Amino acid sequence: MLNELYADFKSKWTSFIHGEQMDPAELIAGAFMCSKLDTIYRVGVRSTYTSTEQFVKQFTSLPTSDVMEDLLRLIEIFKKHFTTIQGQTVYYPAFDHRRRLVGGAQADVIVDGTLYEMKTSKKAGYAWKEAAELLGYYLLNKIEGEPYPIRRLAFYKARFGSMEYVDVDWLENNYDLDHAARMLSKARRYGY
Repeated sequence: MLNELYADFKSKWTSFIHGEQMDPAELIAGAFMCSKLDTIYRVGVRSTYTSTEQFVKQFTSLPTSDVMEDLLRLIEIFKKHFTTIQGQTVYYPAFDHRRRLVGGAQADVIVDGTLYEMKTSKKAGYAWKEAAELLGYYLLNKIEGEPYPIRRLAFYKARFGSMEYVDVDWLENNYDLDHAARMLSKARRYGY
């Protein structure tokens, strides 16, 4: 049953990405299901379920009405800033060889060489951990041999509709990121 739910949503999502309209509530329900699947993929199943039906039910339950309203607002803000995504796009780029070493590393999206990290925090600005996470994705990309051509890093703060960019050339000219990538690789290899 879960395979069918996922396949159905994936088909609709693919059509949506290619420009077809999709009911926002249906989009949210599918994204809600996928977020739960993602958690299981990253950390495993940590709950005890008495039946397969009980386990599957968590994926079919809809978000509460207040969460649904909040997500609909975020969609409207997003539409104002990302009217059309043009160019080469990679959704959820994963840094396969090293991601397990760092507890899972999967970014949000790369569009035309810009790696976007999308945050829904209710606080303005960003925390150092968020900046470290985004830079960490870039460093993992370097360690992997740069499978993704990343020229800029960007934070998209969904609740505020704000975008902040950093050019990778500026970072490379002001910081020794090759050394940082080597240190990250060594630290994770030895379990630090």
